[in-house]
Amino acid sequence: MIRDVPLGHPRVTAAFRSGPRRVAGIAWGDVSTAYHSTGIPNVSTYTWLPGAPLVARVLGAGPVRRLARAGVDRFLTGPGERALRRSRSQVWARARDPHGGEAQAALSAPNGYALTVDSVLRIVTRLPRLPHGTRTPSSALGADFVLELDGVRRNGPHVG
Repeated sequence: MIRDVPLGHPRVTAAFRSGPRRVAGIAWGDVSTAYHSTGIPNVSTYTWLPGAPLVARVLGAGPVRRLARAGVDRFLTGPGERALRRSRSQVWARARDPHGGEAQAALSAPNGYALTVDSVLRIVTRLPRLPHGTRTPSSALGADFVLELDGVRRNGPHVG
């Protein structure tokens, strides 16, 4: 069951390749896709939010949230080519079992736009051989598919 949590809560320290960083809880589609990929029933998603407590309080207010959504489509565009070349994506995962055991892993990858293009081009070539039906990329292509993508590196044990 998916349930709402307050934006920016909880906050945890994630062990990224570039070093530890404080991240805050967000509502993201990965809550659902991670469950379908792994069968893990309690998935939380986080992102780095500069000034997370203040940002969470401001964006959590209904009128501010509605105004922000309206403004995003009208006034914001994607990053320029120069910014894309300089940026990278980082992903962190932590899994805990009921007995207190824990495993962590992190990925470092090109910016999200480049990563998406690379993954789509590789997936298209495999379409005829993929299982039919709706699947997440990892359930169709395997948990390590992401490691085949250009510039993706894993730090830590395999989680999966």
